[in-house]
Amino acid sequence: MKPIHTTSYDAHKCAEALMVADSVVLDLETTGIRRHDQIVATGLLIDRDAHILITNEHRDLSSTKIRITPESLRVALAPIGIRSDLQIVVHNAAFDVGMLERAGVRVNCRVLDTMKLLKLDDSDRGRAFDASESGSQTPRTHRTTGAQLNYKLKDLARHVLHVRALDFPGNVVTQPLSQLVEYLKSDLVVTSMLHQQLSRTLAPECIDYHQRLGSCITTQLVRMSNTGIEADPNFINQESLRLLELMRQISLEHYDRFGQRLDVGDWHLKKWIYFSGLRCRIIPTGKKHLPSLRSQDLLVLRSESFSLSIKRSLELIHDYKQLQSLMTRLRSLSKHVCTQTRRIYSTFNDTQSSGRVSSTHPNLQQIASTLATGARKQLVSESFRDVTVKSRNAIRASEGHSLVACDIAQADIRVLAHVVENFGMDGRQHLQSLLAERELRIGPRIEPFRAASREYLQPHNRKVQRCPKCWSELREMISEYPYVTCPRCNAAVLSSSQIPHFDPSEPCRLADDFRNSGGDFYTTATRRMLGRDPRDKTERNHMKQTILGIVNGMSAHALAKRLEVDLELAKGYLDAFAAAYPQVDAYKSLSKFEFAITGRSWTFAGHHRRITPHYWMVNEPEIELFVSYRGADKLWLRVVPLRPNRHTLRCWVLSAVDAKYGSKNEGLEIFHHEDGRISSAPYRFFNDAKLIYRLPVRNISWRLIRRVRTKTEEAVYDGYDKTWRQLFNHVAQGGTADIAKIMMLRSQSVCERFDARLLLQIHDELVFEVSDDQLTEFVSSITRVLTLPPCDNFRVPIVVEPKVGKRFGELKELSPSGA
Repeated sequence: MKPIHTTSYDAHKCAEALMVADSVVLDLETTGIRRHDQIVATGLLIDRDAHILITNEHRDLSSTKIRITPESLRVALAPIGIRSDLQIVVHNAAFDVGMLERAGVRVNCRVLDTMKLLKLDDSDRGRAFDASESGSQTPRTHRTTGAQLNYKLKDLARHVLHVRALDFPGNVVTQPLSQLVEYLKSDLVVTSMLHQQLSRTLAPECIDYHQRLGSCITTQLVRMSNTGIEADPNFINQESLRLLELMRQISLEHYDRFGQRLDVGDWHLKKWIYFSGLRCRIIPTGKKHLPSLRSQDLLVLRSESFSLSIKRSLELIHDYKQLQSLMTRLRSLSKHVCTQTRRIYSTFNDTQSSGRVSSTHPNLQQIASTLATGARKQLVSESFRDVTVKSRNAIRASEGHSLVACDIAQADIRVLAHVVENFGMDGRQHLQSLLAERELRIGPRIEPFRAASREYLQPHNRKVQRCPKCWSELREMISEYPYVTCPRCNAAVLSSSQIPHFDPSEPCRLADDFRNSGGDFYTTATRRMLGRDPRDKTERNHMKQTILGIVNGMSAHALAKRLEVDLELAKGYLDAFAAAYPQVDAYKSLSKFEFAITGRSWTFAGHHRRITPHYWMVNEPEIELFVSYRGADKLWLRVVPLRPNRHTLRCWVLSAVDAKYGSKNEGLEIFHHEDGRISSAPYRFFNDAKLIYRLPVRNISWRLIRRVRTKTEEAVYDGYDKTWRQLFNHVAQGGTADIAKIMMLRSQSVCERFDARLLLQIHDELVFEVSDDQLTEFVSSITRVLTLPPCDNFRVPIVVEPKVGKRFGELKELSPSGA
C-alpha cells in the first residue's frame, strides 16, 4: 500500500487545503451506526497529504491537545459546502454525507461514490452491508478464499485491488490515537486506489452516467433521509388493534364453519390447505418449493375448486393473511418513530441494480396502498369484503402543510415506447455490430478453435447459404443458429428465418398512442388491440395487465395466473398486443438475441446492467461450466465459448470432469479434447448421434448450465429466460428510475422557491410537503417542471398526476379552485 506524506490535525490547515484542492478522498469514523451518533474522526486525503480531524467524542488521553469542537469541524469542512467545483470521493456516500449534514456540514460539491461506481459495472457481487441493502441473494464467490463477494471496502481491497487494508479496530471512541489514525489512513488510501482503478477500467458511459445522475442525486437522497416524514403514532396503534380484532373475527368464523382456527401459524395453515383439511393441489413457492400461502395463489386455488365449502375456507384464509400482512407492516413503523420529532427517518439510496431508489430502516415504499372494494387489493369473503384499510394514513403532513404526490402515469410503458421509437438501427445490422464488437474483444484468442470446429460439423446438418458480399457458398448455415462468419470475406452472415425483422423507419404505434390518447391511454390501447372499445372494466383491465406484462417480460403462463384466466386466452391477449404493436414485439424479439450475445443492457440515460455469469460466457476466452442433465450427467466442463446463440452456447470442450455425487468417476476427468473419450461409462454427454456437432464441439443449452467459473470467481447461473427478463425489465424500469432522478434534481429549484421539501420517492412517484398558503402555486409550478422531457429526443409525452391531502392515504386531485 502506498504511503501518505504528512498528517495534519489542524482544522484551519485542512480548510486552507480544501480551498485550493481539486479532489479529496473522505472517510468518517463515528460512535456507531444509529442516526443520533456523532463523528469521532474525519480523514481527508488531499493529493498525497492526509488531514485527520479528531473530535471531542474521542476518549483517548493522547488526543486531548488536538481534539476539535463541532464548530471547528464545521469550519474545517466549510469548503465542501462553498465550492461546487470541488470533488469528494467516498465509499458508501449515503452514510458519510448523511453524518456530515447532520453535523451541520453542508455538502454542495460533487460527490463520487466508489461503491455506486462499482455497482454500475458490477451489480451482482452480493449484498452491500446488511440484509436490508440491495444486492444479489446468490452472490459470486472467490475461488481462492471461498469468500462471498460484496461491496465492503476491506473485501474490495483484497479481491479487487489485491492489497490488505487494516481491519476495523473496534470501538473508535476509546481506540488509541495512533491506531485510529493508521486505520483512517488505510481507508483513505484504499478508497483512493479503488477510485483510480475504476476510473481506468469502467466504460466511459458508466462514468458519464455517474457524473450526470449518480453523484448529483446523493445529496438529495441524504437530505430526504435527514428531513424525515411526520407519522401519526396514535393511528398506527389504533389501526393495528383494529386489524388484530378483524383477524380474530375471521379466525373465529372459520372455526365455527370448519373447526379450524387460523391464528395457529403458517405451518398449520399449510397443513390445513394442502394435506389434512382442504387437500388442494400444492402450489410451490420460493427456491425450496414450499407450499404457498401467497394471496394470489390462494385465489388461484379458489378459482380451481368446485366445492363451495373449500372456496369459503380459502376466502377466509386469504383475508386473514391479507390483514396479517397489513398489520405486521403497519406495526413495524412504531419503533421507527422518533419520540422527539414524531417523524420517521428512513435511509434512501440508489444502489439497486436497476438504479431505483430504495428505502430502508424502515422501508416506506412498502406501506400498503388502500385495501377496499374495487381497489387493487380487497378482501373477498362475504362477511368482510366491505372492510377498508388505509395504512398510508400513518403518514401525514406537518401542521399548516399539505402533502403533494406527483405520479408519472404509465411510466414504464412510456419509457419502452421511447426506447423502441429511438432504436435507430436495423435488427440485422444491430446484431452484426454486436458480433463485430465481440470479435474485437476475444476473436483472436478463440479463432483457432472456431476454425477447427468446422471439421466437426456433422454431414446431415450442412446446408448451403451464399454470402451476400462475396457470393461464396457457406455450408455451415445451420437453421438453429442465426449467423455464421464467412471464411472468405469475414462477414457475419445472418439467416433471415431466424432474425426478427426490425425496421427503424416504421412508426412506433405505442408512442403514437401516447401522443394521441387524450389522457386515457389504456382505452386507446385496448381499442387498437381488440379493434373495438372494451366491453367492460374487466376487459379493459385485462388489456392493461397484458401491456404491463409485456414490459415485465411476462410469459403467457404468468399472465394467465395474474388474470385468473385460461392459458389460451392469455396467449390470445399477447398475440393481440403483438399484432397491434409490431415494432414493440420486434424489439422484444430482437432483444432476446442481443442480450444472448452481450449479457447486458442499458437504459436510455446510460445506466448499465449486466448479468455476470452470462457476461462471462460471452466475453471470456475460457471458462468452466457446471452442466446438469436432468436425471443423468453432472459435469464440470472447461470450454472455449465460440458463439452465443438465442438458445445455446457453442463451445469447444477442452475437458470434462464427472461432478455427480456418488458416481464411480466422481472428480475424475472423462474427456479431453486432445485425448478424446477417457471413460467408457455411458455418459449422455458422449451421445452425439442427433447433434449438430461431434465432440469436442458442443451446443450447450443455457437451461443446462447451473454455475460458471472464471480463473478467480464462481457464480450461480439462473438460465437465460431469467437473464433476458431481468435485462429487458432494466430497459423500462431502469429508465423509469432515471426519469425519477431527473425529476428529483429538477424539483430542487421549485422547492427552494416555495420553501417545500421532497420527503419520499416511491418508484415513479415523488411526495412533497408544502405550506397550505402556497399549495396551488406549488402544484402548478412543480407539474410544469416535471412534465418536461427527460432528454432532448424523448418525444413520448410525460404525464404527471398530482394529488394533495393532509394524509398520505387520503390524497385527492386538486380542484380547479385550489380548495
